[in-house]
Amino acid sequence: MAQKLARYIPAITRKTMERFGFAYGDILNQWPAIAGPELAACCVPERISWPRGIDSEQKARRGRHGGGTLVIRVNGPMAVELQHLTPRIMERINGYYGYHAIGSVKIIQGPLPRWRQPARRKPAILDARSAAILAQTTAALEPGPLRDALARLGRGVLSRKT
Repeated sequence: MAQKLARYIPAITRKTMERFGFAYGDILNQWPAIAGPELAACCVPERISWPRGIDSEQKARRGRHGGGTLVIRVNGPMAVELQHLTPRIMERINGYYGYHAIGSVKIIQGPLPRWRQPARRKPAILDARSAAILAQTTAALEPGPLRDALARLGRGVLSRKT
C-alpha cells in the first residue's frame, strides 16, 4: 500500500534540522505564518544557536529559562525594518511554540538562498507598433549584451501593463 511521503520527511530531515539548531522544522515550514507574508518574502531563519551543552531533548525545557538565539538572514535594506520588528517576531515565535523558545534574534544582512528568491516577472507584452519601434531603434546596434539589455529596457518601457 502506498504511503504519503510527508509521513517520512520529519525522520529524514531530523539530523539536518538539529545541525542548524532546529529541534523541529516547524519554524522553517511555518515561517510565512509566523513572521507574516511581507516579512517572510525578504528574510529567512538560518539557525538557532543554543547555549553549549544542550542536546535536542533539553532544548524545549531550556527554552523556558532563556531560549536560543535565532539567526535570521535578511535581504538588503529590510535589515533596519527587521531590527525594529525583532520584539514582535520573538513574541510570535514564542507564542507559536507556547513557551520561551527564542531569547534573542541576530540579524545577518545578505542575499537570500536561491529557493527563497522572488519569482521573476513574466516578459513584457508589446503590441505590434511598439515592437516595430523597438526593433528599428535597436537595429543600428551591434548584436551583443548591450543590444540585448537595451531591448529588455525598451520592452519594459513600451509594454502595456498586464
